[in-house]
Amino acid sequence: MLWMATAVAVFTRPLRHKSAAPEIFKGLKAAAENESGKTLREVMTDNARNLCMGDMQDTCKREGIKLHTSVRYSLESNGIAERTIGVLTSSVRAMLHDSGLPKFLWAEAFNTATYVHNRMPMKALGGLTPYEALYGVKPDVSHLRAFGAAPCAVVEPSELVRKLDDRLRMCFFVGYKYEGGGYRVWDPKRRVVVESREIVFFEDGLPPPTLMALYTCPPTTTSLYPSLSPTLTPYS
Repeated sequence: MLWMATAVAVFTRPLRHKSAAPEIFKGLKAAAENESGKTLREVMTDNARNLCMGDMQDTCKREGIKLHTSVRYSLESNGIAERTIGVLTSSVRAMLHDSGLPKFLWAEAFNTATYVHNRMPMKALGGLTPYEALYGVKPDVSHLRAFGAAPCAVVEPSELVRKLDDRLRMCFFVGYKYEGGGYRVWDPKRRVVVESREIVFFEDGLPPPTLMALYTCPPTTTSLYPSLSPTLTPYS
């Protein structure tokens, strides 16, 4: 089961267990109040036990926050949040399908969809983006990239490689680093997500393969480079 905590406007956090939602709420509340300079007064949630009882209820009572719950089996009573979740879920489904990346990267896709969503003009905000409505300035979108669509390479720090080691490691772009800038990329060989500011994007296509790659690739792959394939002969 996949769980995602979504707060409007618009924060998302992946959850290993739904019971972690109250603790995530505390962090989102502190961040929202700190950035806006205002105090959270009311919260609307669905009727999940973890969101309307126990630790969540105690936190709201202690902070003087009114806790409202939606009508059971009636999405309309919490329409803004439900529509936002629907938009983000549809975006994530399309992003994973279009990129061909594995579905276990769903949390990265959700965070990236939210990041882009907050930088899109909204009719409800009079044409402003959520980012602009919150911070008062237009967001810079020059760094936005297509999720997983263009292969990219991480430039390895010189301190971590030897003289003859490769300086680039091929990865796939999956998101943005919120604090401190930079990108998040998935390394398919090590099957990990890493953060880096030193990323090279191959948006106009990959560079020609190395001689060793052409020897080891199957014919269907080498056919991408027809001008090279007929002239290659192994070393004797």
